[in-house]
Amino acid sequence: MSKADFTAAIEARLPLRAMEDEIDAAIAGSAKLTIAMIEARKAAGLPIRDGHALIYKNMEIGMVLADARAQAVKLHAGCAAFGRRLDLPTLFGDQWDCGMLATAKPGPNLSLVAETRRASGGA
Repeated sequence: MSKADFTAAIEARLPLRAMEDEIDAAIAGSAKLTIAMIEARKAAGLPIRDGHALIYKNMEIGMVLADARAQAVKLHAGCAAFGRRLDLPTLFGDQWDCGMLATAKPGPNLSLVAETRRASGGA
């Protein structure tokens, strides 16, 4: 493999992982928005029917984001296979690491879990 091929492969890895992180952040943001909308309705003393259409729309957006994440996993698998063809088996990892092992850090997903547990009275 030429140095240019290797450099191109390395440069492709970074935007893939960034895209995966952005999709996960969008999913977490959508979930946080749903929680905020429910809490606002409760705080205002409104019945459950008020704001239902907005919450439902946000849940639809969440499903679109989940579909995008599934497609990113497939893309990651394809990139991993491409990396193997370039004789770089660990360049992209496998489709299941999708950036989490390489960039694991407290972020929106971990924060959301903690917030959800606190809101529900959990540990």
